[in-house]
Amino acid sequence: MVATNARKIPHIRNMARFNQRVDFGELNQGENRRPTDIDGYIEWKNKAHIFIEVKLLNTELPHGQRLALERLATDCSHSGKYAIVIVAEHTILTPDITIMSEHCVVRKVYQAKSGIGSWVQIEPVTLKQAVDKTIKYCDA
Repeated sequence: MVATNARKIPHIRNMARFNQRVDFGELNQGENRRPTDIDGYIEWKNKAHIFIEVKLLNTELPHGQRLALERLATDCSHSGKYAIVIVAEHTILTPDITIMSEHCVVRKVYQAKSGIGSWVQIEPVTLKQAVDKTIKYCDA
């Protein structure tokens, strides 16, 4: 996997704000209920919702995050649009090195259409290949 800490990322307007942390600690709703995050989201031409989650190699989605992503994709698909959650992984152990998302390897996907969704294993592809394939499917 390719990583860098020197590359200027042109699509990020303010790198300092991009790297700024947000503490959601006080929004905890008791027991183990607290806000989750989504690493990436693409809305494609009013046809599809693509949710992206990137994890360190062999790190599973926490139960609550998995449920939230499943429910979000399934709910979005009730509109008649395709929705997919792509879970990819990286091997970058050093936090100050940028993870090049296009090179991350997809571990599994959750596909939802018309309010019905399921997790599926796919052959190893990069995150870029999975996103491109999803877009091509939606444009067909």
